[in-house]
Amino acid sequence: MAQYKIFNDPIHGHIKMHPLLVKIIDTPEFQRLRNIKQLGAGYFVFPGASHNRFEHSIGVAHLAGKLVQSLRAQEDLGITEKDELCVQIAGLCHDLGHGPFSHVFDDVMKNLNSKKKGKTEEEEEEEEEEEEWKHEAASVQMFEHLIDVNGIESIMKGDYKFSPRDFLFIMELIYGPNPPSKKKCCSTTLLCSTTSPQWPYKGRSKEKSFLYQIVANRQTGIDVDKMDYFSRDCYHLGMKCNFSYERYMMFARVCTDENGEKQICVRDKEAMNMYELFQIRYLIRKTACYHRVTKAVELMLVDGLIQAEDFKLGEKELTIPEAVKDPETYSNLTDDILQEILRSSDPELDTAKETFKRILKRDLYKFIGGKIFDPKELEHLYRAEAWKENEQEKLAAWLDKVKHLAGDQQLTLRAEDFKVVDIKLNYGMKEKNPIDSLRFYRKDNPDIPIQLSKEEVSHLLPAKFSEIKIMLFYTGNEERAAELTKKHVELFWNDLDPISAEVNKSPFHTNITAEILCSPNHATAQEINARILKRGIYKSIDEKTFRTEELEHLNNDDQWKEKVEAWLQNVQEEAVDLQLTLTADDFKVVSYTLPGESNFIKVILLYKQVTEEFWEEMRKAPKDKREMVEHPFPSTVYMRPTDEDLLNQELSTSQEIIEAVSRQGLYLFVDEKTFVCEELEHLNSSEERKKQRQAWLEHFQEEDATGPAFKVVLYCLPGKFYTIQAMLFCKRIPKQVIEKFWDEMRTITEDGLEAPRSKRPKH
Repeated sequence: MAQYKIFNDPIHGHIKMHPLLVKIIDTPEFQRLRNIKQLGAGYFVFPGASHNRFEHSIGVAHLAGKLVQSLRAQEDLGITEKDELCVQIAGLCHDLGHGPFSHVFDDVMKNLNSKKKGKTEEEEEEEEEEEEWKHEAASVQMFEHLIDVNGIESIMKGDYKFSPRDFLFIMELIYGPNPPSKKKCCSTTLLCSTTSPQWPYKGRSKEKSFLYQIVANRQTGIDVDKMDYFSRDCYHLGMKCNFSYERYMMFARVCTDENGEKQICVRDKEAMNMYELFQIRYLIRKTACYHRVTKAVELMLVDGLIQAEDFKLGEKELTIPEAVKDPETYSNLTDDILQEILRSSDPELDTAKETFKRILKRDLYKFIGGKIFDPKELEHLYRAEAWKENEQEKLAAWLDKVKHLAGDQQLTLRAEDFKVVDIKLNYGMKEKNPIDSLRFYRKDNPDIPIQLSKEEVSHLLPAKFSEIKIMLFYTGNEERAAELTKKHVELFWNDLDPISAEVNKSPFHTNITAEILCSPNHATAQEINARILKRGIYKSIDEKTFRTEELEHLNNDDQWKEKVEAWLQNVQEEAVDLQLTLTADDFKVVSYTLPGESNFIKVILLYKQVTEEFWEEMRKAPKDKREMVEHPFPSTVYMRPTDEDLLNQELSTSQEIIEAVSRQGLYLFVDEKTFVCEELEHLNSSEERKKQRQAWLEHFQEEDATGPAFKVVLYCLPGKFYTIQAMLFCKRIPKQVIEKFWDEMRTITEDGLEAPRSKRPKH
């Protein structure tokens, strides 16, 4: 009789492995996992992250056995030794299908499959299974191959009395219902006598449903796979793991839930320990897996492997896409492929070799910027399934705006040189609280599963459980990437917002649909205004509600623009004293109909604003010999209220100053900035401040020769004399001028629409 074998593991200490598990470990297919890094590209960033899928798999098998042994204390569950052994084998073999650099290879296969075009129907049918390639399916394939070529299947059947149902049970634990078995174990003859249409598994009946929650828990996400890799990853990354799997196993118990299924529950007092499990999952992903340098290396590994897709592997000389369908060749596909390609003399691999050499020289894709979004903000992109399909189109549109903003039509950046990475960070259950799916039990009634409310756990729990991080990388020359400024990158984030994207993509007018309004839960014009203004491109001038039939004649951008041009011509002829030098291109018109108000259309008049250049110029001393020229703007007024003035007016916040200036009805608040006093030392007189403002206008006019007059307010708040608060106001377009615009919308036509107010007969 074979003896148990002792393994010394840095995470779990000395662990005892069943002889059958040892036989599986001592096979080339399992030993292959020694050469696949657990964190893939993470090892290129974190020197300690050198652990592999090999030791992780042994750890999962160990924890699976410990949890089953703990549950076997409940004698009414009917757990057999064979059940325990099946669960341990599944834990040991669940990662057999991982490719080079772990999850990196998943992206490689996804990209290779998406490249296929022009296939015949027969070829598509043959490759249908490959199109759905997942490492879990590959794990089932490798498990069947492993036990077959190494004679372990006969040992399992002979010495341990494994039935076809037991083999199927192992594969279901790895893959889930209906595993892609080549042995056709899913025959209807294997259905358990108690199996119902509501129970998808065939390896074990519903009475043992809890066994499917040990290795890969698809119900709550709490399983021994995570428990091992959380502890192991934290150990090698130098992070602290506060979750205790020992406490979980000590207090784990099987109870029958409201659906009649037996679920693994835990003591109510362990709720915070379970939150720690999901918190550490989030931190590992955000800190290590989705570190910006990790993602840069990962993108390069994916590109390099795609460029080397025709690299010949093994004695059969199969390409990478072909190797995943052949277990024998797939056994040779590990992280070593990087070095194999670098050593190759095949000229067709030169592009891939160059990509991999860049990794070794740390000439990585440049991280341009990243931003975290609430998933609801990007819901419109995923719902339309147009995120990846339109990626190049979005990048090209963005670069066009960058060229316009930079005033450089010779900009050398190309859309194809950028990569957009969208990362979904959560607690394992998307936007849901994972603890809501978990059931607890109380000490005085251990057989009744209960759901704990948030208040019973803590009032300091997260309000949201998911977020999306968008990362932008540049794959070309790093010097060219320097052409992008922070403001340029901000334009890209703006276009991801549903309302801002609609406003910016139209040359003049945009009609925001009810679907877009409902998605971010906007119900009022003020909320829409806030969303647009937050992006810092447009400023709301005014808004008006019309009956739907009043605007039927405005069907396209040109017609809207004609109305604005007519309005401006009318205003400038009748109100020369206003000194308004504006054109229709300075404005954007937004119209929308809120759900349930189809008889009315709301219209917002927006005016373009540019403020960042002003703050940049504020910090610069005036240049010598700068020529001052006349501009079509009224002289700018600078006000610096004294501390005494502020105290007399009882103004203590910037908002109160904004309100005080706005009440005069002459100026509209645009933006504000806080400076350290030393930054504005060069502005030591009102005359110099005026010159500074004039200098900025020169720069501004190079791009846009129109705009309203401005007012700058500089002040120090009481008790904060070491800083200067600066506010920028633009001259407000008078109310009577705006009213002329709304009247222009109703201009009489040949079809007999309402006349404008100014031309209506008096009653």
